[in-house]
Parts: sequence; C-alpha cells; structure tokens
Amino acid sequence: MPATDADALRLLLATRRGKVRPEDVGLPPRAPGSRGRAAVGLTQEQVDELTHRSPGTCKRFEGGRLNATEEYLYDLGRALRLSEQEWQALWLYLYGHQPPRPLDRRASEAVHSGWGEVLRHLSLPAYVTDQGWNVLAGNESYVQVFPDGIPPANTMEWMLLSPDGRRFLKNWPTHWAPLVLPQLRAAVAAYPMNETLQRLNEMVKRDPVCGPMYQNTTDAYLNPDGDVRQLFHWGLGRVVWVQMSTAEPGGAPGARLMVLNILD
Repeated sequence: MPATDADALRLLLATRRGKVRPEDVGLPPRAPGSRGRAAVGLTQEQVDELTHRSPGTCKRFEGGRLNATEEYLYDLGRALRLSEQEWQALWLYLYGHQPPRPLDRRASEAVHSGWGEVLRHLSLPAYVTDQGWNVLAGNESYVQVFPDGIPPANTMEWMLLSPDGRRFLKNWPTHWAPLVLPQLRAAVAAYPMNETLQRLNEMVKRDPVCGPMYQNTTDAYLNPDGDVRQLFHWGLGRVVWVQMSTAEPGGAPGARLMVLNILD
C-alpha cells in the first residue's frame, strides 16, 4: 500500500537515523567517510541489525517497496528512538491515521509540568488522568468535590467499584455505570498492555454489581465529552448538575483532561 506522504516519511526516517549514534545502541562506531570525516548516525544496514531483519529491509521500507507489518513498525520506532510525536507522524505519513497504541506504553503516565499550571488557573474542577484513569494532577476546585478534600487515586475504580462513587454519582445504575463501563472496555481493547486497565478489567468482571452489567453492555459509548449528569459535590454540600468537557494532552497518548462545569 503506498504511503500517504512518502516524501515526508523518508525524510523522517533518514533524519532519525542521522540522530542515533551507533555506539549509543550497542553497535561499533562507523568508520570515517571518504574525506576523513566521522560518519554520523545509523546506516540502513545497522537498522536492519537492530530490528533483527534481513539485509535490505530498511532500504526497501524507506524506498516504499515494503508493506510493513505493525510488529516491524514498533521495532523500527524503538530502534530509531522515536518520540511519541514522531511515532504518530510515522503512522500519519504511512497510513493517514494515528497509531493503534503508543510506542512506549508508559507514555501516558506523565504529562509535562505545564499542565499543572493550566489546572491551577482553571476555576472549574479539572484533572488529568493517564490511560488507566490514574489521576496525575488536579486543581483545588477538583479536590473540593470529594469528602475531606481527598480525591480518588483512580477515577475509573472510584466510579465503578467504590461505595462512595456509587453513592455520590446520582442515578448511578442508569446514568453513570452504563456509560462508564463501555469506556473501560474500549480502553482495554486500545491499550492491551496497560497493567492498570487489565487490573480494573478483572476487578469489574468479578464485581457482583458491575460484572453482569459489564458482560451484557452493548453500548459503544466511548467519551463523556459534553455529557450532563448529576453528582453530590461535597464542598458545596449538595447535588449539582455538571457538564463534562474532555481533551487529550498531545504529548501523552491516552491521557485525559477532564473539566467539570457546574451548571447550578
């Protein structure tokens, strides 16, 4: 299948090869060039060695003469030490869509420090989670939603399995659980190597309340962006309507920014 943007793909790969020193990846330094200058970067042959492929594989791929498997792309991305943005660019140039999962499964486990500053400047409750819904950061307004100002370490676990979550999320059996469960199922499918998601998946399956709902859900609901639901706001001491707005930090695939707009 021809690449969506073959020229951009070749330039990306050649540039990355030029930035990886052989000695940094366990290979001997390259011999000086014909003019005595030190050669830099990886050759296509060295990339074949690092990816454990037959000679000429990298050359054929860069030349558009190889239909690469997903396994090869992951091996290539790791060999070239691609950043997550470069990894996304590779897939966009090759196929015209985002990769099925990050190159580094830990990519969503941290967001840059600027997000903490963004959250501090928001007056609305807001927080950021990783792929597995572990809370990475939250602002003071978010903390005030919870009893004693202590938010849950994992929002998915709290929403589905915590007695507090089931009590504070109003109409939980009809307005929360049926919409949250499909999100978990979709995330498990998207990030099969994420240990937190696998743990949550097993816990929910075993739960006597959530388990049957989880097995029987047919809703393809994937994102709460724009939804309006009720919850008990501990700091305000009353039930409020909130509208949820979501976004994904670009440098942390699978991470989520959630902002709760209190409507009353």
